[in-house]
Amino acid sequence: MNRVDVPLDPDTVLARIPLVDEFTTDEGTVVMVGVEPLHRVVRLSPLGLEALDAIGGGTTLAELEDELRSRLGAPPGGGLAERVLEVVVALLSAEVISAGQGHKTDNGDDIRPGASR
Repeated sequence: MNRVDVPLDPDTVLARIPLVDEFTTDEGTVVMVGVEPLHRVVRLSPLGLEALDAIGGGTTLAELEDELRSRLGAPPGGGLAERVLEVVVALLSAEVISAGQGHKTDNGDDIRPGASR
């Protein structure tokens, strides 16, 4: 299963995958991902870079949409949810982020001895 096969809904948790390297110039940003010797260079769009920064240590798809609306405003003609979903799918396809289900800070079901509730 590739990373895009994960069903995406507003509660889907998104997280950055550790990058090997990141390089930014006036012409844009590229990141290096993957495991040696199979590193790949991925060029990020301005929206992709903003989304990657907003994802930070982890966020949900709904929170990412809210954060990007706060940072960039609504796009002309609307469609922010669709654009955010498109950039998330692109970042997942490039293996720059990962996606999973559940709440990013929810450990209420953690039954390990000593786990706080």
